[in-house]
This record gives sequence, C-alpha cells and structure tokens, in this order.
Amino acid sequence: MKTMKIASLSLMTGMILLAACSKDESDAVPASNPQTPDFRSTSAVQKECPYVSWREDFLTATTLSDNWYLFGSPKPQFVNFAGNRFGLFDNNGQSPTGSYAVSKARIGDGTGYSIESDVLIDVTKPAAGIICPEIGITRNPNQSSESVSAEAGISMKLIYVGPGTPTVQRDFQNQLFLVLTVLSPDGRLVSTGDPRDASTAQNAIKVNADLNNWHKMKIVVSGSRQVSFYLDNKLVSSPKMAADPSMLINKNVLLGFTSPGTSGKAYHDYVQVTYPFSPEMKLLVGSETPKD
Repeated sequence: MKTMKIASLSLMTGMILLAACSKDESDAVPASNPQTPDFRSTSAVQKECPYVSWREDFLTATTLSDNWYLFGSPKPQFVNFAGNRFGLFDNNGQSPTGSYAVSKARIGDGTGYSIESDVLIDVTKPAAGIICPEIGITRNPNQSSESVSAEAGISMKLIYVGPGTPTVQRDFQNQLFLVLTVLSPDGRLVSTGDPRDASTAQNAIKVNADLNNWHKMKIVVSGSRQVSFYLDNKLVSSPKMAADPSMLINKNVLLGFTSPGTSGKAYHDYVQVTYPFSPEMKLLVGSETPKD
C-alpha cells in the first residue's frame, strides 16, 4: 500500500514480480538502482515463464504506458497523488462507453488465479453521472492497442450513481452498486442486475460502503472455473455456473470504466495477480466437476 508515510519511492518501470520461474543467478533481478531505473521488465522474465504472480503499483506515468494498452477517449491516465496515496491509475472514462487499460502481460495457466485492486470513488460534489472502477479479465487475448475492443469475460464493477443522473431511475440514484459478469460455457455474458438498466435494476446488488474511502475488490477463479467476488475481503457472490474454460488460460487483466471528473473520480492504487494453485495441485483443484 502506498501512503503519505512513504519517505521515498523506488523508480521502477515494469511490474513487480511476486514470484518468478527459476533462472540462473546471472539472470536474477538486481536491486533498485537510481542509475538503472529500467533494470528489468516483467515482460523479459515472462519469455521464460509467462504465468507468474505479479503486481502493478503505477509508480510512474511510464509504468502505465509501458505495461498497458490504453482504450477510449479520453484515455486512462496516471495520477501522482489522491486519496492520501501516491501513484494511481485513473481510467478517465466518460459514460456510456468508458475507457480501459488492458495489461500487456497475460494471465491464466489453467490452475486458477485471483486478481485484486484497492479502489477509491472520490465524490467531490454529488451530481449527475456514473463513477465506476472496474477490474476484470478480457474475453479474448489482446495483443495491441489496435484491438477491436477491450471486452471483459469476467468483470467486477463498483458503480456510484450520482443524484439526478437522467438515464437511471430515481430509486437507484445517489447509491453504490456492484455489477458482476461471467462468460458462460455457452458463450453468454451473464450479469447481475445493473442500476443503469431499467429491466434489471431491481436485481442490482446494493453496497453499503463509504464513498471517499478505499475498498478492496477481488475476483477469485478456481481451477474448476468457479468464480467468487469479494469486496473488502467479504464474499459477495459465487455463482453456481462455472465460467467458460477459456477464462482460465492466456487472457489479459482489464481496468476501467468511468471517471468523469465533473462530480468525482475513480482511482486504482494497484492491481495484483496471484496464482493460488501450484502446477502440482492442478489435478486436485480441477477435480471438482464444473457446473456448466
């Protein structure tokens, strides 16, 4: 976590590896050195082992441009300081289309994984609008910023609907909601109720969480393709339906969605990918029969 108590920040361009494949001593990542700020990028290590746990702390603007494909207009941006933390990601998106960042690093080796991020919805002046940080996994692998779309196959959105938002019913304004989406084995995107959609708003998941405070969003995908969603380390939902098998292998992390600035902003402090299951446990984890 990055707070005002930090005396200094190491300048690192590239994602911080939490775990890595075995390599020769000569290939080891050296300690941070002001003379070599670009000492080793995650992508270089991933040529040897593409599926390792990693963490992005958004320490510099270069980190964002080097490690992420950016989509939307305006594009996502680096923010030096907000919410008493340094080094933040701002999706900078406008409703209804939003803006996104897609990691150049791929995730998913078939054994299951988790993705988490600390997010802040900073409402400076309650007003009409949608403020929404999102974490997710791309539906298809993305290889460049020229990709057709940044569509999510698994997604978790924390949505604040401002008062007076014309596209949302009054009963759902000035409130927080979670919208969860999973790609089903038959190719459908199955979502919980969305306050922005009059036909499903009644089934939206209302959240009793404080605005202007940091909250942890987390998605866990097991080797049997069961998806669990957590907010502040509390289980919110774990659908009985298993995700499509493609969600376990070779996808990108996705961050978005809207952060208009007129009434407030949405920030991510970091994003972390963890492989909770070792390759040796793959058969054990995958032994549960998926509920297709």
